[in-house]
Amino acid sequence: MKKFTILICCAALLIVLWGKKSATEERDQLETKAAQGDAHAQVSLGAIYETGRGVPKDEAKAVEWYQKAALQGDPTAQDKLGDMISDGRGTPKDDAKAFEWYQKAALLGNARAQNKLGDIYTEGRGILKDYAKAADWYQKAALQGDAAGQRNFGLMYVLGRGVPKDEAKAVEWFQKAVLQGDATAQYCLGSAYANGKGVPKDIVRAYAWFSLAVANGENQFAPPRKAKMEQSLTSEQKAEAQKLSAELSEKIQKK
Repeated sequence: MKKFTILICCAALLIVLWGKKSATEERDQLETKAAQGDAHAQVSLGAIYETGRGVPKDEAKAVEWYQKAALQGDPTAQDKLGDMISDGRGTPKDDAKAFEWYQKAALLGNARAQNKLGDIYTEGRGILKDYAKAADWYQKAALQGDAAGQRNFGLMYVLGRGVPKDEAKAVEWFQKAVLQGDATAQYCLGSAYANGKGVPKDIVRAYAWFSLAVANGENQFAPPRKAKMEQSLTSEQKAEAQKLSAELSEKIQKK
């Protein structure tokens, strides 16, 4: 038994050491390619330093590598560089510069950057608020299948910002986003059913969507709405909602 235990421990140690060696080898290979100007390697190396995967976390180095790739016109790098500058990670925070990089990436078709531009125009970060431009960028991201873009474009229809107020259209976009597991969109769809906005009022379906939103990490608005609604549901309605929630969850996982 002791020999077996020792063998297991040795095997586990070898796996750990092999993993460390593999991570080091991966970084070395990426650094070689990145130094030769390979933009994809530069982006990957930036991500390694940003997250500290297999190396000490170094956001300044992450910015350095993202910038090298961004200057070559890589939209993923431009988007990531926008994030670092917007958050002030590894470089001074600068909303105007972040906007410039997001815009470059967005114009090259990067859906995530398009959604970010929508956020910037909505909030007026470093530029004047412009709901029409925000809606336009959200729509571009949404049409590419970006869940955040779909949800945010839906919210523009709820609020009538940059587009005519249309709760039915808002629901259409929320429905696209929820199937990708977007917890905020799940909360928004639950609210639509709870209030009968854009869809017939259905408190069982609303409760099911609130439950999914909570399960998927929406912990600001969904929990109190779910708790309040729970008090008014019968045991039969709760059981029906739980069954529906499980079915919806399974449907989302299959996507």
